[in-house]
Amino acid sequence: MSQVKLVSRLSPSIPELNVILTRITEKHLIEEVRPENTELIESTSQQYTIEEWEAIRLDIENELRALLQSKSAALLFVVKLFEYLTDKFQKIKAFLTGKFAKVPGQGTA
Repeated sequence: MSQVKLVSRLSPSIPELNVILTRITEKHLIEEVRPENTELIESTSQQYTIEEWEAIRLDIENELRALLQSKSAALLFVVKLFEYLTDKFQKIKAFLTGKFAKVPGQGTA
């Protein structure tokens, strides 16, 4: 899958992606280019040196890494919360149904 197809598929489902791309295009003064405008694509690609395109690519990569790190931290929190609630649910269910796990060495009062 090409990078363009990947970004276009991810873009609607990840609103932050549009924010990142807007920030990068504004920072580097990149004009909006439509696929059908081949002349503008050609002139834009020649407007920057290879080093400048590498800097742009690096900016995008750093922004995406930061986004993924923040998303993974939030996802990890959700997973931990789910595990906690699942554990609590099992204990509550056992309490409500009277099906406690017997703990060795503890008698009933």
